[in-house]
Amino acid sequence: MRLTRFHIHALRNIHEITLTLHPHFNLFLGANGSGKTSILEGIHLLALGRSFRTRQSQTVINHQQNQLACFGEVEDSFGAIISMGIEKTRDGEVRCKLKGELCDKLSQFATQLPLQLLTPETFKLLTAGPEERRRFLDWGVFHVEHTFTGLCQRYQRLLKQRNAALKQFPRSSIEAFEKELVEVGEKISHQRKQYLVSLIPFIVQAREYLLPDHDIEVHYEQGWPNTTLEAALRDALKQDQRLGYTSVGPHRAELAVNLKGFAAHQVLSRGQQKLLICALHLAQAKALYAATGRKCLFLIDDLASELDSPNRQRLIAYLAKEGHQLFLTGVEDAPWQAVCEQYEGQMFHVEHGNITRTHGFTGLKAPIESPA
Repeated sequence: MRLTRFHIHALRNIHEITLTLHPHFNLFLGANGSGKTSILEGIHLLALGRSFRTRQSQTVINHQQNQLACFGEVEDSFGAIISMGIEKTRDGEVRCKLKGELCDKLSQFATQLPLQLLTPETFKLLTAGPEERRRFLDWGVFHVEHTFTGLCQRYQRLLKQRNAALKQFPRSSIEAFEKELVEVGEKISHQRKQYLVSLIPFIVQAREYLLPDHDIEVHYEQGWPNTTLEAALRDALKQDQRLGYTSVGPHRAELAVNLKGFAAHQVLSRGQQKLLICALHLAQAKALYAATGRKCLFLIDDLASELDSPNRQRLIAYLAKEGHQLFLTGVEDAPWQAVCEQYEGQMFHVEHGNITRTHGFTGLKAPIESPA
């Protein structure tokens, strides 16, 4: 999948801009606050209907306008062009169009434009709570299991009903919700496990390239003891009534990332953790391509401040070899000169929300070492 054209209207300090994008490498350089991260934010909005920087949509809309809009043209793996657009107003209205038709399901957008996001917040994946790692895992399941979103929505509805019943109804009323909750919860857990089995070989491959001296163990903890979910709910009922919420189930699952029997973040340095997190995202992109034939777009914000030059170049080499479309931001061009000389792409200068294409690069110099 390639984003070939992208139009932004009234997104933060970007008033109006249309960009023709390179299929491989797009680099946006500018001072802090210039608007370069807003370009990545706009692509994320187009694909997923939300910002990765805030949950407050009103703050994303330019202060002089009442609504923002992002439109894009996506080239699929067969060369067909798919049009996408999203509009958001200050009062919370959202309107989406896909192929010229109104669309009421944002999940349809996400399947058209699969994204991998690497930002300073992304690099907290190993130290954040389990919810972040579940979200990481569920991204992959969503893209390969078409029933997954519906299952998760049903599960959340049933879970909310059971939690409400725990606080005010007798046991018989609580148990009325459990049959369907068990059925849906075990399907979610099964799909997660199956996806992780397919993902692990790609994690190993990416980890061996970026972090060759560390053997990482990744496994799924389902969120209840080694028994059926039905038995786990029954055993936890008294505790759940006391707590007022459901303490077992796939909503309590964990993607454990370990090294030598310890959580990886307890053993690895901060820089090594960042490389491991990059490896996890690279693995997801490769697993998606293996399963569906679709390439990811990578949105990478301020990589020069997160990785040193050798590791930054190794990461870009891996991404370039895999053929992903890259969107990167940086404060100054010096850290990027060596990279730009080796790959096909284009550079933009961003200042006060104005975006100017400065030049392209053709990759005439021999590339640095890339993965086998």
